[in-house]
Amino acid sequence: MTRNGKIARLPRYLREKLNRRMDDGEPGPQLLAWLNGCPDVQEVLDRDFGGRPVNEQNLSEWRQGGLRDWQRQQEACEHVHRLTDRAVALDEASEKVRITDRLASVFAVELFKVLEQLLEKDVDDKERLAHLREGLREVRLLRRGDHNVMRLQMELERWERQKEREDDDHLEQINDKSRRRLIDLAFSKLNEGTLAEVFGGGEYGKSMAEMITRIKFDMPLADLNGAPKPPAAAAGVIQAAQTESNQIKPNQSG
Repeated sequence: MTRNGKIARLPRYLREKLNRRMDDGEPGPQLLAWLNGCPDVQEVLDRDFGGRPVNEQNLSEWRQGGLRDWQRQQEACEHVHRLTDRAVALDEASEKVRITDRLASVFAVELFKVLEQLLEKDVDDKERLAHLREGLREVRLLRRGDHNVMRLQMELERWERQKEREDDDHLEQINDKSRRRLIDLAFSKLNEGTLAEVFGGGEYGKSMAEMITRIKFDMPLADLNGAPKPPAAAAGVIQAAQTESNQIKPNQSG
């Protein structure tokens, strides 16, 4: 009933506002007067509940369901905020030293104090040996933890050095590729004169040589002054070749 009642059908902003007012202890009659006088509430009541107003029973059901769900959600959010604030405060107080390292040091000191007090008591050798064995076991666990931390730290430092070397190698490869590209481009520019002669020289030959250089090095072609046109003599040769080609007909049987 609390999931499908009148209040559950209200817009979310109204349920949120109602939850806050109920959580602040606002009395029922005042809440009912506010709800039933709200145009958005009246619209829902007219549409889904035949215009029947919200009553005290509806509020009581919502207190047991929707309000409790909202309160649990608020408590969870506040708990997360508190943990976040504590984490930030611990990070600031630790001065870049891991909290677990500090706790391990404190625990080691406390362990030594307890062991010392036990050994100072008037106990027989058997009990002293038992205390020493127990203390030794705890010390071994602490030392094992220290060794694990050191090993992890060494692995992290090794990984960081490897990453730096890989980054340096990658950057050197990029620089080397750029240098080779510049050298090749320079030599291509020097060879453009020879390449232009292959295309008959003149402006047409220069344009063709520049176009080939740009295509080879993936340079933009947009700023070229249109497609290069062949010189008149070359155009005549091309036109004659096309005419002769058109006059050649395949053998036809009569």
